[in-house]
Amino acid sequence: ANRLETLQAQVEELSHKLTSELAQVKAGVTDIKDGLSAPGPARVEWRIENVSYLMKEQSMWSPFFDASGLTDLQLEFNPTGGNMEGYCSLYFWCTPGSTVRYHLFVGDHHRPVETDEFVNPVGQGHCNFCSLEAEHDRSTDSITVGVVIEEVISRPRRGDGITVTPLSVDSVVARSLEVQQNMSVTRVEWRIKNMAERISRTKHGCSLYSPPFTAGGVKDLCLEFYPNGSASTKKDGHCALYMRAPKGAHLNITIYVGTCKKGPVDAYFEDNAKGLPDFCLLQDQIEDDSVTVALELEVPTRSERSVLHLTTG
Repeated sequence: ANRLETLQAQVEELSHKLTSELAQVKAGVTDIKDGLSAPGPARVEWRIENVSYLMKEQSMWSPFFDASGLTDLQLEFNPTGGNMEGYCSLYFWCTPGSTVRYHLFVGDHHRPVETDEFVNPVGQGHCNFCSLEAEHDRSTDSITVGVVIEEVISRPRRGDGITVTPLSVDSVVARSLEVQQNMSVTRVEWRIKNMAERISRTKHGCSLYSPPFTAGGVKDLCLEFYPNGSASTKKDGHCALYMRAPKGAHLNITIYVGTCKKGPVDAYFEDNAKGLPDFCLLQDQIEDDSVTVALELEVPTRSERSVLHLTTG
């Protein structure tokens, strides 16, 4: 009887602790306990203040943090970036021996989901991540960068400014159900607004990425759009458009920029994106300072067809 009472007391204490920590998460409190960085998907945000006064050509390091069952993780941010003027860089440093599915973000600019094996203590990321000015919140002189850990495939501190938010059970279930729910999606339309500003800020060879999406029973799809052309674009004024899909995917695709259509074509995805560097004259496809980039999938086994709408403001 005494042992049962002891166990009941421990359960009540743990329940109270979890309830308190959940309330803190909902209230937006940044000081989240280490016990919440349990295995499972997680979103990590690092808010950097006084962006206007950052040292150029010098990396900044986030405090160490734990997430998704991994320890001593870190983000490396450089406001200057690589060889593209005005672009910043972002890297994710993970426990050596880990293989992780994740994606990085700076402000509202998200990169596609990537899978990397962290063999040595070297960060994985992108030197020309995005335009720093485009994601700089001037009202607070801050910028928020981070990583969304989708899955830890194999696995071998946190401080001021770091927030680790474990994804809820509902969100994890929703991600799993998304494949089934979007099984009938055979067309995806991605509307990109404020094109005049995006064209002026996005350099030749730099891209915009759609939010990751699921369609036709395939997850982790993404559209990659170059308003001023990719490194392989040869024609003046032409944009480039590519599609990314999981390695091994075999899809029949048609892609669009406005009314300009390319395809259908059978695409086998390995480690590279599929698309065209000289897609079309972008100015011909802009209406009301917006352009709609689209993807159509040919799924012979599906009689029901629906459209998924995405927007980048």
